[in-house]
Amino acid sequence: MDDVIETWVAGNIVPVFGNGNEGPTCGFLRSPADSGVALVAVGAITIDEEISYFSSFGPSYLGQIKPNIAAPGSEVRSASKRADDAYDTLSGTSMATPHVAGVVALLVSSNPDYTYEEITKRLYSGATHTIPSTKGNCGGIPEDTYPNNHVGHGRLSASASVLG
Repeated sequence: MDDVIETWVAGNIVPVFGNGNEGPTCGFLRSPADSGVALVAVGAITIDEEISYFSSFGPSYLGQIKPNIAAPGSEVRSASKRADDAYDTLSGTSMATPHVAGVVALLVSSNPDYTYEEITKRLYSGATHTIPSTKGNCGGIPEDTYPNNHVGHGRLSASASVLG
């Protein structure tokens, strides 16, 4: 899988994956978010900007800070497989990941020449540090220090990332 992700990054495709739903224990993330290659691992937060109880924390098995960023992932209204017009309320880092992928798409549409590095720099520098601390500490990094192993660089901000 790492060779596939590396090929995407070489082509300026930004791989965005959910960090996993094994929280709140430190160091329990899912593949491929725990990979050693360049990718964006996404954690989940609530509507109140608190860390979702299920969101996996880093560090990765290689000691990397994970997730890289957090987005709304608790009680997200989503299309349902029950019927063409059905909706459900779902929770998970897989609900947070599309928010980040959407901002990546906005960044690429605003400047098709952006590289992987430029896109991730804008994502991370646009992230806000508004998530209340629970005094957690994973991998020796306090939760109120950014980036950290709870929410990475902070909460995704589309406007700050795109308009920067």
